[in-house]
Amino acid sequence: MLAVEVLLLTGRYSATRHNDRSRPEWPPHPQRLFSAMVATWADADQPDFLEREALEWFEALGAPDIACSEAALRSPFLAYVPVNDASITRYERHQAAEERLRDAHGEGDPKEISRAEREVDKVVAKLAADCRSTAAAKPEESASAVTKGLQLLPDQRGRQARSFPTVIPDDSRVCFIWPGAVAEVELLDKLDGLLSRVHRLGHSSTLVACRVTDQPSEASLLPDPDGPETLRVTGPGLLAELDRDYAQHQGSEPRTLPTRHAAYGPPRVASAAPSSVLSGEWIVLEHVSG
Repeated sequence: MLAVEVLLLTGRYSATRHNDRSRPEWPPHPQRLFSAMVATWADADQPDFLEREALEWFEALGAPDIACSEAALRSPFLAYVPVNDASITRYERHQAAEERLRDAHGEGDPKEISRAEREVDKVVAKLAADCRSTAAAKPEESASAVTKGLQLLPDQRGRQARSFPTVIPDDSRVCFIWPGAVAEVELLDKLDGLLSRVHRLGHSSTLVACRVTDQPSEASLLPDPDGPETLRVTGPGLLAELDRDYAQHQGSEPRTLPTRHAAYGPPRVASAAPSSVLSGEWIVLEHVSG
């Protein structure tokens, strides 16, 4: 058996559903834990090859049993955050357009190549116009010029409303359990060391402590083809897919992480066999006459 314990150190969990940004995710999806582990591993100056092997073994385990409590939805509130500098956003759009053009050339579709080239030309023309406008502008020494300059600072930029759906579980402990998993001690040590460096799950405000445990809580959700809930889980080859995707986007644009899906439901309670209304002891009579 392998069991991974996740402790929500702040007693709450902030993460949005992958298909509905306005609703919270609960329980944490197994794939989200795996993604946090991969991000922690890849963030090292020299990622450990043995930890990568542990991740590849871990992803192949598939859908785990999950032990989690009920959770209450925290009252929603809006936070206002500074928007990105427009010039940075335009540069990121240029990078994204160039990336789509490279992808189109790789696919060899003339229509997609033409569409991507037009998009690149449009973005480049906008950047060039902005540069010319900036270069032609004369320095101003006025209160309004100072105000415009200050507006470039993060704390002076305009703000947009953001919501962070959050749940507060009855129990801050969540366990992911693979009853049939068998691993060597060295591999488990690598996995446990990697888990110990995972400090958040979902939104950055959700601080966690993770570890391998031999005393998991009782599972409350099980993989079930007929279950009502669909959770994102892992599967063989997921880490390789993440490698290929990162080689393309380099973390510079919005993206959807590769995943697998599994249906879940509560444990099925075996119903007792119906009892007979007749006694278990029989008296056999024989009709002899009359």
